[in-house]
Amino acid sequence: NQSLQLGACIGRGSMGRVHVNAQDPTQAIKVIPLGKVKDEIDPELVKLATWELQAHEMAGNECEQVVKFHRAQVANGCLYLVLERLEGVSLKWKVAGQLGAFALSELPGVGRQILVALKYLHGRGVIHGDIKPANLFLTHGGIIKLLDFGGSGPNNPIYTPAYAPRDWRVKDARFDLYSLGVTLCELVSGQIHRDKAILSET
Repeated sequence: NQSLQLGACIGRGSMGRVHVNAQDPTQAIKVIPLGKVKDEIDPELVKLATWELQAHEMAGNECEQVVKFHRAQVANGCLYLVLERLEGVSLKWKVAGQLGAFALSELPGVGRQILVALKYLHGRGVIHGDIKPANLFLTHGGIIKLLDFGGSGPNNPIYTPAYAPRDWRVKDARFDLYSLGVTLCELVSGQIHRDKAILSET
């Protein structure tokens, strides 16, 4: 495999961090540690990383509303995912920042783009498993991209309680659609519509 060179860090998440690809500034590299301690591999982290990689491979690159995946590499105790680099802002930061919440008249267009992504993924057997504003990105061109497949997999324990359906046991299409509904409410209200029953159980 061609060695990867990490540029500036442009993002961090629960599963790892994202850098610019120093060899190609149109690409980003997501770095996912496979162990909690250097030089020690954690089987649980390997399983989660494998699910994320499989989701990208199954999704392919035929939907404009899903972040494009180029290749993967394992080295130095980490999984490196090479993805397209996006220019714009996450919907979390849009709503929380100066741009503010979406107008109600904008919601159908926003929802339609996310549904296009979900229909495409579900048709390929991929459940995202963690739909929320932080995992949706608005490009400068007005395209909404679905990111971060760290919650994919039917039994993946990674999810965000405030956006998850009550009493879920297996992640399926209904899980993603419920999360989308909560997300759309937040995008127009600026507030997370938390389900207290869910939060009290976690």
